[in-house]
Amino acid sequence: MGCAQSKTGAAAARAAEERLGQRGRYLSFDSRCLAEWKAGDKNNDGVLSLKEVKKVLHKLNVAIPERELRLKFAEFDADGNGTLDFDEFQALFSAVQSLPDMQKVFERACASNEGMIAEELSRYLLSSSMSKVDLTLLECVELILKHEGASEREIKDFLDSDIDEESLQEGPVLTYEGFQRLLTDNEFNAIMDHQMHFQVYQDMTQPLSHYFISSSHNTYLTGNQMSSESSGTAVARALKLGVRVIELDAWDGSDGEPIVNHGHTMCKPVPMRECLKAIKECAFEASEYPVIITIENHCSLPQQKVQVDMLKSTFGDHLFQWPGHDDGSGKPDWTRGPDCWLSPEDLKGKIVIRDKPIKVKQNAKRASDGATEGIATVASDVGNSKLPEAPENTVVEPSSDIMSLSSLALNDEDDDDDEDVDTAKSLGVDDQLLKVMYIKNVKLKFTHEKASQRVDFKEPPFASSSSIVEGKMHKLTKAGYPMRDLCEYAQRHLVRVYPAGSRVDSSNYDPVSAWNAGCQLVALNYQTNSLPVWLNQGRFSDNGGCGYVLKPSFQLGDSFTPWDGLPKDVVCEMTVSVISGHYLPKPLGQSDSSEVIDPYVEVSLHGIEVDQRRYITRHIDDNGFNPSWNETFKFSVRQPELALLSFVVNDHDLVGKDDFIGQRVVPVTAIVPGYRMVQLYHKNGASQDSFLFVRIGFSPSPP
Repeated sequence: MGCAQSKTGAAAARAAEERLGQRGRYLSFDSRCLAEWKAGDKNNDGVLSLKEVKKVLHKLNVAIPERELRLKFAEFDADGNGTLDFDEFQALFSAVQSLPDMQKVFERACASNEGMIAEELSRYLLSSSMSKVDLTLLECVELILKHEGASEREIKDFLDSDIDEESLQEGPVLTYEGFQRLLTDNEFNAIMDHQMHFQVYQDMTQPLSHYFISSSHNTYLTGNQMSSESSGTAVARALKLGVRVIELDAWDGSDGEPIVNHGHTMCKPVPMRECLKAIKECAFEASEYPVIITIENHCSLPQQKVQVDMLKSTFGDHLFQWPGHDDGSGKPDWTRGPDCWLSPEDLKGKIVIRDKPIKVKQNAKRASDGATEGIATVASDVGNSKLPEAPENTVVEPSSDIMSLSSLALNDEDDDDDEDVDTAKSLGVDDQLLKVMYIKNVKLKFTHEKASQRVDFKEPPFASSSSIVEGKMHKLTKAGYPMRDLCEYAQRHLVRVYPAGSRVDSSNYDPVSAWNAGCQLVALNYQTNSLPVWLNQGRFSDNGGCGYVLKPSFQLGDSFTPWDGLPKDVVCEMTVSVISGHYLPKPLGQSDSSEVIDPYVEVSLHGIEVDQRRYITRHIDDNGFNPSWNETFKFSVRQPELALLSFVVNDHDLVGKDDFIGQRVVPVTAIVPGYRMVQLYHKNGASQDSFLFVRIGFSPSPP
């Protein structure tokens, strides 16, 4: 689609503006050309000076030496008047536009140099995607018309007309420029399967324990674990990003209403009511499937009663209140959990409470007038071990080998959900709170047989939930029997992992090991935007981004064997060719006048230990507009269902730390082979207009 021609740049721009529009999320060549010309014309005189052209190109991350720029400017200044009108600027922009070079691919797919007809496009898409993209001729016609600039009305009129296969041999025709635009259309040609990314396609009727569930830690904090503010805004942000498990630390408030705060720190509290309001407003914005509120409860009985009133008044019918356990006597037993979990489908649109039925501490001083009425005496752990008396934030580093697995099995100081538990206030749990507590948290108890290396997890008498700190998780997720046995236990019970107390800066651990062992609630500090959070967002970009992803079938079967030893059979070989980057931004916070970036790409496979591998491209000097790498990397994949492919773009710096540019993580099983567009995201998960152009191949076939 060409731009309108006229003698004056302003008139040409106005004419072009009438015909051009943004297609999808990304600007077509003509539209982007017009937009940048208008932005560069600061004085609205209809032309660009050399200085203005230089600013526009620098903004686009194109570093052209002064001498070469002057030559280019003179080359495209057709009338020699020292300025560029729209047509002249368009010609210059065309020479440096950021679209991948696909001329040879295009020529191989076409029988004629004039372009690609629908049948040829259909055949190309089927072949290049290894049969994953199978479109009808009419669907290909629609693609051709769209990327050749036809309006929605024109497309509809054409498709409604009398069309036969013979007439389609004459057109419409996809030109080379249209082919480039099609390949950089994020809606059509994204690296991730469109259906898997935007639609809930998995079976949502299985028990909760069969799903990975997007989880956060200390969700209410806006920053570090020691001195930041607590806020309902932080809770809302996590929900909008797709998190389904929200953690609130509840404490007695001075005004008789509970507050939320990280206890024994300098963090500023927030009324619990404000956090619940944020949940009510945002709970089902990103997903209609249940939100789980895990309450780390430190409240006295009177304020526990207030909690229940707040939960009921805030959420109303959305608050899930299960009927209790039927022990055959006809009277519900609220001190135990269900025999088996309901499904995400059963709980759709519900707020589910996860809490710890606090064990009454013998001889503890009673708060609230010394009354004991309404106290439910419930063991918080399986067996008769005492409540933890450990100092707050007991530290167990992920790589620590201080304790053996056997000693960890006997240690109570590092795996309790209530990291800040104050045993002086462990008075019990209000019976009304117990009734709304569907998910009951108990201590994970196990023994380790040194000879066989088997781990025997003590089976709770009901479907339960347990929490372990990351240090213990790393011990229990080593390949072999510990991982196998934990995964088998997690088929029936929920296992939550949370960051070590030493992570006062709200940093995170690698969540992949926990997923490999079937842990469902892998809680991360969403306050800190880094690779672990990006991996979490990549994992839960699957299944329509609903926050629930069904575990692989081999983690749910009776004959779970992959972790008896490291898997040796390669399911597929994956090749990743990083071809080029486009419109890569400068590091966040840097001005348009700062140095042009020197980008490189880290390409990594995350999954079971034997699959993990990382490659780094060379850096490209002074080009964020259209850097070209053309580097190919190979990965051997043994467990594709657990594998994630990450792209991280950085700015190379000779002195100091390299700056972050963009990132994207995609589940391997959701990748569409062929030439693909990888839209990049900022650290905080917000989308960019920048992208990588890659080619993905699988042998023998896509997983």
